[in-house]
Amino acid sequence: MPRYECVGVFVWYNREMFKGATGISFKKGIYIFLTVLLVEMCGFIIHELVSMEVLAMLIKNGMTVPYFHIAGFFYSPLPPYVFLILFLIGIFGGIFLALHWWRMVYIEHRHWLNWYRHY
Repeated sequence: MPRYECVGVFVWYNREMFKGATGISFKKGIYIFLTVLLVEMCGFIIHELVSMEVLAMLIKNGMTVPYFHIAGFFYSPLPPYVFLILFLIGIFGGIFLALHWWRMVYIEHRHWLNWYRHY
C-alpha cells in the first residue's frame, strides 16, 4: 500500500508509485513537464511577435484585420492552424529537448563544472 500525505485537495503519493512500466522517475517526469512548459511559453512569445508583425503589415497597407477566436480564450490575427502548429512543436520539441538534456546532465554528467574535461 503506498504511503501518502494529504496536502489541501491534492494527494501526493510516494515516488515509487511514479516508476511504472516506463521507468520514468518522479524527478524526470517533473523535468520533462517543466521543459515542455518553458518551450510552450517561448512558442507563445513567438506567436505574439509574429502577430504584431502581421498587424503592423496589415495596418500599414490599409487592410482590415481579421481576428480568429483560438482555444476559446484569446483572439489572434493569425489563422488557428499557426497556433496549433506552434503548440504541437512546443510539446514534441519540449519532450525531445528535455530527454536530450536529461541524458547530458544526469547520465553522461556533462555539467558546466567539468566542461573542460570533455572538450
